Amino acid sequence: MEEQTNIEGDTSGDDWGSDISIRRVPAASKLYHPSDSINRFLLEQTPSADVAVTHDSQWIDVFSEGCPHHESQVIERICARFEPVSDGGAVYLRPREQDLAVQLPVNSAMHQQLSARGAPLPFEQLRTDPAVVGETGPGRHPLEGDTEGNKKPKSSKSNDKSRNTQDPLDAKAIFLRDRNWKSSERDYSPKASLDWEDQMDVSPPSQQQRHLPEHLSMMIRPSKNPPEMQQGDGNDLDEAIQHHRAALQLTPAGHPDRSASLNNLANALSTRFEQRGDGNDVDEAIQHHRAALQLRPAGHPDRSDSLNNLANTLLMRFSQRGDGKDLDEAIQLASTAAEQSLARPTHLRAHTILAKIHLTRWQNRYTMWNLDDRMRDLDDRMRDLDDRMRGLDDAMDHYRLAAQCAPAGLLQRLKVSLQWVKDAQEHHHTSALDAYALSLQLLDSHISATTSISSRHEAWKKFPLDLSVNAASCALRQGDVCRAVELLEQGRALHWAQIVRFRTSLDDLRSRDPLAEVLVKRFRDLSAMLNRPAQTSLDEGRSITTVEDEAQRYRGLVEEWNKVVEEIRTFEGFSRFLLPPLFADLREAAREGPIIILIASKFSCDAIIVWHTRSPVHLRLPLKEIGDLVVKHLKNIHHVHGNDDTFKEVMDELWRHVIHPVVRELKRFARKDSRVWWCPTSHFTALPLHSAGYGSLSRLFISSYTPTLLALIKARTKTKTTSDIKFAAIGQAAPEASLVSFPRLHYVDSELNQIEQRLPIPPILFTKLTSSESTKQQALRTLQDHEWFHLSCHGKQDHREPFKSHFAMRDGPLSLLDIIDADTSGHEFAFLSACETAMGDLSSPDE
Repeated sequence: MEEQTNIEGDTSGDDWGSDISIRRVPAASKLYHPSDSINRFLLEQTPSADVAVTHDSQWIDVFSEGCPHHESQVIERICARFEPVSDGGAVYLRPREQDLAVQLPVNSAMHQQLSARGAPLPFEQLRTDPAVVGETGPGRHPLEGDTEGNKKPKSSKSNDKSRNTQDPLDAKAIFLRDRNWKSSERDYSPKASLDWEDQMDVSPPSQQQRHLPEHLSMMIRPSKNPPEMQQGDGNDLDEAIQHHRAALQLTPAGHPDRSASLNNLANALSTRFEQRGDGNDVDEAIQHHRAALQLRPAGHPDRSDSLNNLANTLLMRFSQRGDGKDLDEAIQLASTAAEQSLARPTHLRAHTILAKIHLTRWQNRYTMWNLDDRMRDLDDRMRDLDDRMRGLDDAMDHYRLAAQCAPAGLLQRLKVSLQWVKDAQEHHHTSALDAYALSLQLLDSHISATTSISSRHEAWKKFPLDLSVNAASCALRQGDVCRAVELLEQGRALHWAQIVRFRTSLDDLRSRDPLAEVLVKRFRDLSAMLNRPAQTSLDEGRSITTVEDEAQRYRGLVEEWNKVVEEIRTFEGFSRFLLPPLFADLREAAREGPIIILIASKFSCDAIIVWHTRSPVHLRLPLKEIGDLVVKHLKNIHHVHGNDDTFKEVMDELWRHVIHPVVRELKRFARKDSRVWWCPTSHFTALPLHSAGYGSLSRLFISSYTPTLLALIKARTKTKTTSDIKFAAIGQAAPEASLVSFPRLHYVDSELNQIEQRLPIPPILFTKLTSSESTKQQALRTLQDHEWFHLSCHGKQDHREPFKSHFAMRDGPLSLLDIIDADTSGHEFAFLSACETAMGDLSSPDE
């Protein structure tokens, strides 16, 4: 195995090269892209910067010394030749004086990142293998192509001075335009005075390297808690437009990059129009988009981009002036783009634009229909109504086609399907249910393709946590109770598998046999490739033949992905993989008693009673009272001492508005003192349902809980190899090392003794861990070795970083992440007699 260079040292001061030591450790082979590595390093070294910018000629230059075998060697050579410059919220590299070369400085965090990343394959393979992808996509740069079709001007073999200058001008303009929509929590300097002139004067690479990219690559620091985005400093946008104009002047008629510069300038003007409403901006943007379109004739791979951009800008102008000719032309252009891009990602955008156009036309006609209905006879009004409804249907059909565009990648399809959900719900269209179903299916595919705990959690945070309850509410409002249970179960099962246990069903499949393990790996590899759109633009001197080959390769990936999914479905228990479970299977959970599903969505509040053999029953519950009730309850329990009277009021209201209507229905078929299972969702998870009516419910039925119906079915199918039950009681009264200062708990020892006295031996095999024994590692080992456990200690909930929520042990916190990594999925019973273990969080109640 190869060795990887890890560099450690103190980098707290201004001197990058101080106090550095180097050591060698074994490392696994891993691919990387030099620009990604350098930009990531710059952001790590410069906490005040939000954007890192690197010119590709910089890392190409260091490769002239020979191909580095390790990522750290690239960083070492870069630091020897360049120094970081931070200004205006950005950090970039500036050449050092020849006599100031220093060793590579890497702080401990960067050292750990490089150690974990492993040794890469040689760059020649990275550059030539089409399957090798950096963080910005295969054969693609961060500034090349976004939803507006922004293009970084293509490089060529020419050493024309105008090209070397025009690239950074466009890059700086795009950076300024993007920064214009800045985070409300970040206080940028009013003007970015970046030393871009130095970047413009970078000497071109040597003759043998001119075929490599000569672009600027940009990486934006992700925010841990992304705030709402707001309109930024207009000066940035004005300056961006100035730079785009300058770049356009450097690409005269006949220049291969002129269409890209026209496109970039037009998009910047469109952005300013959206912010300020100046009609001159949108008129000029349309003029430039028309000029770019003329430079991309039929057969040009980027023609559909120009068609989409022009159609979208005409739609903007219609929103201000209401000229129907703009809307008609926009439909024609976007329709042509859709027809010419069947196997390309731009197909998704074309249909999305068409959906917006038809929706705009429908809304406009709806307004005119309401204004003119008194002036028309009934026949005219009905014909107009039919036309209007067809417009809404057309909009939803285009959303459907966009969300089904495989070449655009899973993530883009998911985003479009969620927009479809939003517009269909807002306008009460019947396709809303199909939109929800597709969104849950795409989300399932997207999450299942991720492998690490952190990536799954981050993926979940980017999408609505209430998607499944809103889908169930939609189905109920359309009268389909069984479909509501299926959609809710699909979303909830995924939520609990990913967020609570962080083990997908694929993890269980992978452990069965070698063939299953190969299938799971292939599924995740293919899903990762499909998450990136197919590269079908004529960039980096790619020929039309190359572009068509790429489109065909992507279609092949889609076909192979479908085949792998079908193979996975042949395994026992996986017939519904990436599909919603069937109600006929789910109702088996009610074999031993009815299950009451409580649904609180923003559209309705409902209860569903699932019987084993009878038809499910739907009950509509009052929404406002439930929301107020949860807030009242959480405020009370978050208070240090709480209030018994308030708790009683909450339980009485819970009984009156929720539980009593359910009990009235249960009494028809369930006998007194029988067992029922509650399956709460959303805000209902914060309420102690069994205490409703201050004992009224407990006098009628025995209450149990389940997070999902599938979880209950799975629990009943477990086979026990022995009748013995291994039970552990873990107590910690006075943690010595903790992140928080905790007072001593005086009754922990007596609590553990009381438990021990009351347990029947046999079949209970009891283990007790006292305060002196309850270290973090000992407690974790005990949890792993016992199916039942009781924890009596301090607990701390962390709303900002849930994985850091923990139980306080003698020598430190036992975190949620520690428990997840230990995998306690085979356990049967847990009692948490610890602080803050049932306090809940309104922002993410299902967690």
